Amino acid sequence: MLRTILPRLARMALLALLAAGPGMAPAPAAAQQSAAVPQSALQRLAAHRAAAGVPPLRRDARLEAAARSHALWMARTGRYGHEGRGGTRMTDRARAAGYCYRALAENIAFGMPGADQVIEGWMGSPSHRRNALSGALSDFGLAGADGYWVMLIGRAC
Repeated sequence: MLRTILPRLARMALLALLAAGPGMAPAPAAAQQSAAVPQSALQRLAAHRAAAGVPPLRRDARLEAAARSHALWMARTGRYGHEGRGGTRMTDRARAAGYCYRALAENIAFGMPGADQVIEGWMGSPSHRRNALSGALSDFGLAGADGYWVMLIGRAC
């Protein structure tokens, strides 16, 4: 079933982005609530890592706070991208949250209905999959707000 749903969702998200113009996504009417990440999405991520022969990621509150902040900012502004408020990058957001890193990666998504679909969508994208399944990364934070999703994955100092 996911094989038929994911391509349709990906096309819908792409059409929404194209309609909005470069670097923009349609701004929701009132975006301020961060979505709780269901346990099933975390289990999916762990299962994909296990199948790849890498240890599970550990949830990190600092990375989760940085991911939540960026997801909320994208939802509030309607801007979709790795660059955030004032030109910040993932490295800036992780440091501001108090996360000292040796390695860091960021996956973002827009238009997916839930965390389970986001995880599966990232697994279908070679670059996002590489980030999520990297054995060099051990910690993560995942957050969503009004269809905008951010996962920061890192290895602490």
